[in-house]
Amino acid sequence: MAPTVSDLMDTSPALDLITGKAVVMHQSRQVVPYTQWIADAMHECIAKNLEFQLVTPPTSRVTFPLRYALTNPLFTWVVDDREHGVYDGIRSHALKWLDSSGYVPDVLEGSYLTPAEGFLRPEPRGYPQVQVELVFSSDAGTAKDPELDEVVAFLTGTLTGLPPASWGPTEPMGLHWKKHEDSRERILNLRAPVLFNSSSPMALLIGIAQQKKSRANSRKKLAFIVSAKQENHPLVKIVTPKLLEIKANYGIDSINCYAGTARPDLTFTPRNGQGLTPLC
Repeated sequence: MAPTVSDLMDTSPALDLITGKAVVMHQSRQVVPYTQWIADAMHECIAKNLEFQLVTPPTSRVTFPLRYALTNPLFTWVVDDREHGVYDGIRSHALKWLDSSGYVPDVLEGSYLTPAEGFLRPEPRGYPQVQVELVFSSDAGTAKDPELDEVVAFLTGTLTGLPPASWGPTEPMGLHWKKHEDSRERILNLRAPVLFNSSSPMALLIGIAQQKKSRANSRKKLAFIVSAKQENHPLVKIVTPKLLEIKANYGIDSINCYAGTARPDLTFTPRNGQGLTPLC
């Protein structure tokens, strides 16, 4: 039996509308972060096999943790643009509303291969940035099973020159980073994400850590974005050998990294101006 509106409203009071297949939340603020309400709504949607649809105007930006979460196949960033129509702020195609399903791809306005007009608007050039996703697995409890704290500290120290500054399960990240924090480990053991950041005069880094442990093995994932704080900073030349060093030290199973430009605050607009080029 499908969940009722009251069932989901009780658990996630920030929700605006629920159809038979989707939960819809509207946000009109200039910057939309990965808040506890949004995290709870996403968790409920996954548990109940519902789609989560975040609706914003085209002037809104989302933070890196929220954008990363919205890449889940069940989630959609819906951009309600009065001038250019409604479209997906990540996957770029046009959308339309169905009372039974919420927002769905509008095949009459194009295809998955044809970006919506609003998505193609130009974006001012930003600062150099690199986005990376690392996945590594090992036998649980062995010497070759590094703690995520160790990897994160090595990562931020290598790429920004400083240790992690703060962390949290959602934004804002209001907890001061300390080594071997029990509460952080409990969150990771629940398979929930841990967000972290590090900032120096030269670079800003924001990341997401996740892990799945069983008696036999441990699988960890780190996704992060690092941006220079100067327009002509040679970030790519610096980051590339450092990533190879991280891969060698921690036995990375897979690494995906892309270079591009970003806003200084590492927020994202629903446009294609921040196109990325494969780096490794």
